[in-house]
Amino acid sequence: MYMNFARFLGINVKSLALGVIVVMALAGGALAQDFQRPLYLTLADRPVPLDAFRVPRDRLATQDSHPFLFIGRVMDEARPRWSDFRRAIRTYPDVDPCLEEEQRGTAAPDLLAFDWNGIRYTTAIEVCLFRVFQSLREPELIEAWVLRQGFRTPGFDDYPSRGSDMRRILSASWTPEQYSAEVMADLLLRPIWDLLSIAHSYSVTVYIGDNAQVTNVGFGPISK
Repeated sequence: MYMNFARFLGINVKSLALGVIVVMALAGGALAQDFQRPLYLTLADRPVPLDAFRVPRDRLATQDSHPFLFIGRVMDEARPRWSDFRRAIRTYPDVDPCLEEEQRGTAAPDLLAFDWNGIRYTTAIEVCLFRVFQSLREPELIEAWVLRQGFRTPGFDDYPSRGSDMRRILSASWTPEQYSAEVMADLLLRPIWDLLSIAHSYSVTVYIGDNAQVTNVGFGPISK
């Protein structure tokens, strides 16, 4: 009786061991595929024609049609950070002043012509990025726009939020050298800035909610 039980137990142990080996092999293959998957999107992943970034004027986001949102809520006098954003919202009430001069006032401006060197300060960049992204509307166009600006990004991912309008998130980054070349290109103090900068990178973060509504945009340095 005990021999039969031992045999029975031995067969189960062997079967279990074989099962574990098979599962580990399958898992290893899946991990290997994930490891081989690129960490960042390339323009080849988002083959969007350049004409897609030329948006008709009646589709451009403005403060009246799409008020600037901060963490999913309209930024106005009742919000604690209104004093931080007031100047930017009033200076950049629509997409036009966010673009290079030759695109302003055109029937279908090229939203790739973002005036990084003219905007400069952080809250203004956030407001202008919000205007551009809300005008593009589609997540794939936003990803392609970010790539065209030279950012590295893995693309949009689900955002686990409760009780908020944030459903998906995109994070993208520039090197300090890219930031300096784009935002500070004509500053006489640029060499000193480059020398003293403590930023490891500069990040853009975009949150979108239901119906592809842009609910928050962040921009700023990430320290070393």
